[in-house]
Amino acid sequence: MSNDATFEIGHPAPDRGRIGPGLLALSLLAGPVAWSLQLLLIYGFASYACGPAATQTAASPAGWVQWVLPLVNLAALAAVALATLLSFRNLRHTREEHEDQSGGMMDAGEGRTRFLSIWGIWIGLLLLVAIAFNTLAVFWVGLCEL
Repeated sequence: MSNDATFEIGHPAPDRGRIGPGLLALSLLAGPVAWSLQLLLIYGFASYACGPAATQTAASPAGWVQWVLPLVNLAALAAVALATLLSFRNLRHTREEHEDQSGGMMDAGEGRTRFLSIWGIWIGLLLLVAIAFNTLAVFWVGLCEL
């Protein structure tokens, strides 16, 4: 038996240069940032319009807040949807890195780029549901009952 056989182990993500670190970070972090800003803004605006000072000076909440809250929610939904689509795009561009492998579900997340893209998709889907519930609450529940 000869020891002439050498084994080459390739990098787990040979196409990692196709997706830059900025795009990868944007697809992973844009959703949580949009969700955080959405929560801060809607609670800030609602407390401004419905707080103790507002009830002493005016009979009804500020009318502009009723228009701003849905716009903030819809902007957050759009930002998270775009970040999730960017994660899908990143995964699609790096999915065929290992053509010689079977490409099962366990192989799909191998490598930094694909791993972070899959997490970007899951985080985006979770945040889309969370923001959608907040958006429904803005439309369904009265302004000062949030």
